[in-house]
Amino acid sequence: MKKIEKETEKEKIEKIVVGVSEGEMAEETKKFGKKLEDKLGISVVFQDETLTTYEAQRFSIEAGIKRKKRKELEDAYSAALILQEYLDSHGN
Repeated sequence: MKKIEKETEKEKIEKIVVGVSEGEMAEETKKFGKKLEDKLGISVVFQDETLTTYEAQRFSIEAGIKRKKRKELEDAYSAALILQEYLDSHGN
């Protein structure tokens, strides 16, 4: 939490997009997002992350990235897809 707080202040972040899966994990993620919002005093929005890991893997394979490197970057690629889907759906 402290690391996120430091980065949001440093980068003057006004909104955080959090990927949400399904089921029990979704509830935990929403609780975390609420804590972020309360602690940081900025807007936290949720974006469906269904299939983003699969899509990130597919894009990486198509780009010719080797398996070990794909695994290392999987979370970053998934986060980029979640953010892009949010931006696309909100006309930004």
